[in-house]
Amino acid sequence: MILIEFCEHNNLSNTCSICCPNPEKAGRKLIERAHTNQEDRKYIDEGYRCKYCDLEVLTKPSRRTYKCSVCLNLSHKDREPSYEFPRLEEPEYYRPWLLKPADILRFRRERWNKIPDWRQQEILEDIANIINVWKFYNESRSWEEYNQNERNWLLRRVKLSAWYLEFYEYWFIFLERRPGFCKIPKKINHRGVWTTD
Repeated sequence: MILIEFCEHNNLSNTCSICCPNPEKAGRKLIERAHTNQEDRKYIDEGYRCKYCDLEVLTKPSRRTYKCSVCLNLSHKDREPSYEFPRLEEPEYYRPWLLKPADILRFRRERWNKIPDWRQQEILEDIANIINVWKFYNESRSWEEYNQNERNWLLRRVKLSAWYLEFYEYWFIFLERRPGFCKIPKKINHRGVWTTD
């Protein structure tokens, strides 16, 4: 039969840190706590935004990647997402239906669907404030060809970054013509394979 003894501090008598102080163990705990606090302080505002939901994030200067605390997605500081959105030519504009290019489908599956619903709604509400004028600009040229006044007009009316508008310009133009496309589709069983495309 094993007897368990408790000290006056209601701890096990042989492991109580008050009755039997262990300087080495206490020192290790203090060092670990200091390292943790030091790591936390390394997160600073370097001006980066999430490349999924475009919210501001705190980053570590020593790291090449950063993680958004809202959508929990990882972005690279010096690498752009690998999507090439095709420009919709003039004849496509008058079609009652639009093609679904592979990169548009891949972007919806791999990036847009990973943004929380409430943030998607905020982004689309912002885009709705400028989409008519933006679409007019886009008919003849892309973002990099806009003059400074045109860019400033668009940016003043949204809370999104210039990088976000430039990189996903054709995505939002495409959504204006097919507004239901941004919704997460139901999975269907096509020839024995479950897919959302």
